[in-house]
Amino acid sequence: MQSVRFRIAAAGLLLFSLPALYAAKPAPADYQDAVLISFTTVATGTNCTTDTDTSARSTSGSTAVAHSDGTVNCADRKVRRYVIKLGEHQYIVESTASAWRSAPLVVVVPKKDALAAAIPGTHVLLRSASGGFRIRFDKEETSYRIVEAN
Repeated sequence: MQSVRFRIAAAGLLLFSLPALYAAKPAPADYQDAVLISFTTVATGTNCTTDTDTSARSTSGSTAVAHSDGTVNCADRKVRRYVIKLGEHQYIVESTASAWRSAPLVVVVPKKDALAAAIPGTHVLLRSASGGFRIRFDKEETSYRIVEAN
């Protein structure tokens, strides 16, 4: 009699646990341990802004006078590139973040750059992503594209 109750209890437990098994989160992606070797800033182009002021007035008859002033301010756009060592290979990467914070003549750093606070020698976690890596450091994760591989 006890064995029948045990079987019924085991079957019931199994039935109630199946939805929980199927709803479980997928296994985390495979990360690999890597080391930040160095970083540099490089100019990747120019960022220009323009300011124009145009005015016009009509004089007597059919004559019109127009005046236009304009200024253009340009500064180098710089990004931070990181050298990452993964096993026996070294990769030069830069962030693919689309939102940038910048000021003229200042290094442009993505708003969410996981490596922005890292120093050379720091261990980071990375995994492959389309065209580059997803790098995780200090609870932040950012996509990086591979600029060069050695």
